[in-house]
Amino acid sequence: MIPRADGALRYPAEAPPWPMDASGAQRFRFCPRCGACFDLQRIEDRERLVCTACAFVYYQDPTVGMAVLLERLTPEGAAEVLLTLRRYGRGAGRWDLPGGWVEYDEDLRAAARELREETGLDVAVGHFSDALSNFHTPELHTVGIWFRDTFTSGALAAGDDASDARYFPLGALPELAFPTDRRVLARRRAEAAARAPATTPPRSGSGERGLGGEGRDPLRGRRVRDGEGMDEDPAL
Repeated sequence: MIPRADGALRYPAEAPPWPMDASGAQRFRFCPRCGACFDLQRIEDRERLVCTACAFVYYQDPTVGMAVLLERLTPEGAAEVLLTLRRYGRGAGRWDLPGGWVEYDEDLRAAARELREETGLDVAVGHFSDALSNFHTPELHTVGIWFRDTFTSGALAAGDDASDARYFPLGALPELAFPTDRRVLARRRAEAAARAPATTPPRSGSGERGLGGEGRDPLRGRRVRDGEGMDEDPAL
């Protein structure tokens, strides 16, 4: 640990062994149970924060977020994907797949709630697409889960954390905020390219209908192999 001028303890940036904020300072200093100071102790081959008064051990676990792949077909039969422009926080001013955090009392179908808040659209939560670890925010390790959903109702209108929401061609995406979204969409483009010569997906019946129209998604026959999508982001 490296002492800072203000007295806080700092870890070397190249190998942070504990939760830190963006400046490299130890993220948590006080016990959430009794308010006493934390100390570092080696437990289970890791340095962990242990309360100096009540011996509470703080285990830092990743938080869970989810995002939605919602697609539609143009009249020409080209696939487009819905993206939102981030209004706040890391990546503000760049685009991402709509989504957010799972609340403590929710299951992963919270993806539909987040999509409604950010885009005004209602969806039927579809099948699993990807699961990746997100290390792009140094002070917050998250696990992201992506679903392919089907449009059911609503009118597209940005809201909540999104300042804009629109569909983009899979082959002409804007600047994306997060490397894991880039990976998920690159995989989706590769799938679409591989399927294009063999099949032509049915066109949607309306401007907001999800890929496959009338609830028939040509991707629903894809089998998810054990562990598929569980690799870490090579860009980090």
